[in-house]
Amino acid sequence: MRGRRLYVKSGPLRASSPNTSRRRSIVMRRVGRFPVVIGPVIAVMLVGASVALASETHLAAALSGSSSYPVVRGHAEYDRDGTHRDFHISLWNAGKLAGKTLTVYAGGHKVGTMCVSSTGTCQLHHDSEHSQYVPALSGGDAVRVRTGSGTLVASGTLRRVAHE
Repeated sequence: MRGRRLYVKSGPLRASSPNTSRRRSIVMRRVGRFPVVIGPVIAVMLVGASVALASETHLAAALSGSSSYPVVRGHAEYDRDGTHRDFHISLWNAGKLAGKTLTVYAGGHKVGTMCVSSTGTCQLHHDSEHSQYVPALSGGDAVRVRTGSGTLVASGTLRRVAHE
């Protein structure tokens, strides 16, 4: 025998017993296959964990004003790291809309609302860690900001960016 091996005894084994080597052989076949079966399972789990770590997504969109509000500008960002999602949008030059509530849509989903300040700026930040709704987004999804009556204020398209 090479090295030490783990033997599981189902009963008393004596060196003088004629069945000793047979029992050990059966036990070793059962115990010996355990690493062969569990090894690939652990490998799959490790590969799955590394894929989950590599599933970071960073998207951004430059927002430009619609024909009704041509001077409005803005920026939207989306980050996903595993199960955590984060969405942030800012608008500026929206002085004509001061005091109005705007609705933000991303990827066809309503994300939330924001109120335009007297200086013509507004922002919305949603974070799934704080139980706020953040839809799963991908590159090419549209970000749109509309007034309460549905008039388009600004829009842009999310694109993949390198994360800083």
